[in-house]
Amino acid sequence: MKGGLAIKNIINSKVVHSCCILIALLITAYLVYTFVNKKVEGLDNKTASINSTSFCNTFGKDTSKLQKACARLTDNNCQNIGCCIWANGDKCLAGNATGPTYKTDSEGKQINITKYYHMNKCYGKGCV
Repeated sequence: MKGGLAIKNIINSKVVHSCCILIALLITAYLVYTFVNKKVEGLDNKTASINSTSFCNTFGKDTSKLQKACARLTDNNCQNIGCCIWANGDKCLAGNATGPTYKTDSEGKQINITKYYHMNKCYGKGCV
């Protein structure tokens, strides 16, 4: 009987171990799904300049990663980040007071930006 009980305990421990791994994978998948494509919220005016510097420094000179990160910001946060611009009232792009970092899209077509905001200041046509 002892041999049968030992085998049963081994099987039970492997099942528990497998279940724990499965649960961990499911939690990881959920967190990735939940947070990867979400807009970044939460910068308030008091900490905007500190967060702006940290946000921009995170990407160093990798402007393609910066472009993707800027695209995830809300309009309010985008306008308060020193390395992003809120363009044409509908998207956040990597850029600064002189305009967007990329002047063309991924297919080489010219990006037409008539008005953009950088650090809450308006640039272009229609600014007051």
